[in-house]
Amino acid sequence: MSADQITSNFAQAADRLGFSFEPAFTVVMKDGSMIQSLGFVRHFGSELGALLFSESQCPSSREGEELQGMGYFYSQLFECFYEFDEELFKDTLNDWGFFGDEQERPNWYSGAPWTQ
Repeated sequence: MSADQITSNFAQAADRLGFSFEPAFTVVMKDGSMIQSLGFVRHFGSELGALLFSESQCPSSREGEELQGMGYFYSQLFECFYEFDEELFKDTLNDWGFFGDEQERPNWYSGAPWTQ
């Protein structure tokens, strides 16, 4: 399995669960360098949204601080996301929190923190 499987599974989850996901999302940093993420989940994790990284691709602490300063939440995803499990995606997104408009909030969203 590869990081591409995580991207594919997030795309499937977005389709099934009704949230916005953009694969292979690039962020331009203040110094002009670019950080490529596996994808971007709008309205979860922060008002702006969540950037997804594989365990081998996670940004440095300096880059992470800058991403957060720009308004992004980011998450390092592990091999549990190599298989599609709808409940795992719901639990993850509930834990991250929804920050969008109420009318865009998925009906399954409870905001319950991660309990596993």
